[in-house]
Amino acid sequence: MREARLAAMPRHFSVEEANELLPELKVLLEQMLAARQRIVDGRKTWEPMMEKARGNGGGASGKQLFKDSDKIQVTLEQINEWGIIIKDVDTGLVDFPALRHGREVYLCWRLGEPHVEYWHEVDAGFAGRQPL
Repeated sequence: MREARLAAMPRHFSVEEANELLPELKVLLEQMLAARQRIVDGRKTWEPMMEKARGNGGGASGKQLFKDSDKIQVTLEQINEWGIIIKDVDTGLVDFPALRHGREVYLCWRLGEPHVEYWHEVDAGFAGRQPL
């Protein structure tokens, strides 16, 4: 007998729920951006080294590269598991699926903003942000 599988329903956040997650989300995004910046800053150092050190991990710099890459991946997975959609890693732009007047929309927040104060239609994106 075939097992019927239902598509996972997206979690819908209230403004309050989204705002409650911001302190932890902010820390995760800042850590992820710091790891990303270390990768970018160290690229001139580790890129030639990694080419020469194929197969052995590249020493301490190679280990840091893998550590930072892993940190980014783990952070992205954790945020996605919460049901939050990352729209732009560089700016820390995220969307929280929500319902507004019975329609699915996104509550929109960007790293540096004090609270979730905007929303937009699912197909509108950042340019379509409107105050709550």
